[in-house]
Amino acid sequence: MSIFNDGELGKKLNFNYTNSKPFPNIILDNFIAPEIAKQCFSELKAYECWGTESPSNTYMTPHQVRKFYTPWCPENLQQLAEYAPTVYNTLQYFNSKDFLTFLENLTGIKNLLPDPSFYGGGAHKIHSGGKLNLHVDYNLNDLNQFRVLNFLLYLNPDWEDEWEGCLELWDHQTKKCAHKIAPIFNRGVIFTLSDYSIHGHPIPLKCPEHIQRYSLALYYFIEEPNQEFYPRRSVVWHDF
Repeated sequence: MSIFNDGELGKKLNFNYTNSKPFPNIILDNFIAPEIAKQCFSELKAYECWGTESPSNTYMTPHQVRKFYTPWCPENLQQLAEYAPTVYNTLQYFNSKDFLTFLENLTGIKNLLPDPSFYGGGAHKIHSGGKLNLHVDYNLNDLNQFRVLNFLLYLNPDWEDEWEGCLELWDHQTKKCAHKIAPIFNRGVIFTLSDYSIHGHPIPLKCPEHIQRYSLALYYFIEEPNQEFYPRRSVVWHDF
């Protein structure tokens, strides 16, 4: 599935990406073909094989509220392929060499590696009242690959501003929100990860109960640098 017809698009956007504040990022609306985005949304609305954090996980529970995700295991990945094939194929495309080349040209980060297991990524659904507190993501996966990049694709038709749910990018020096990004339909957001890439959507959703906030999330890695300088880090939560 080819999404980008312009092979040079990443290079054209590199300057804007690398010079964005508070850390390198970009917003790209109408990110994929609208008919594909609409089908992804329809499949996720009908999808029933969601997982969630266990209530006994006190580390995540206060920070990640009413959030569901898929896949959470290899068997669930097969369920996604069966019951939401467009979502599955779109996720696979975002792990393809063509898309990795686009990301490398955009960000200047070479030799990017995908995560075929979609650990922590895949498709996300958040219900009314849900939130994701400000945080910095984990940095090493189970293969000791170093996480350097996040990509989010929002799939929320007719999203209303008063429903909240904006992705917030925070400046670690001023401890203030530098950028609020509404999760509107077919909006792609890409940003570089570091010890200072603080982000989240900390304001609880105020949408009606029958409305959910949907997104696809993919993470990208490089081969692990020296652990002496980059020790393993779990999610770091921030409360400014």
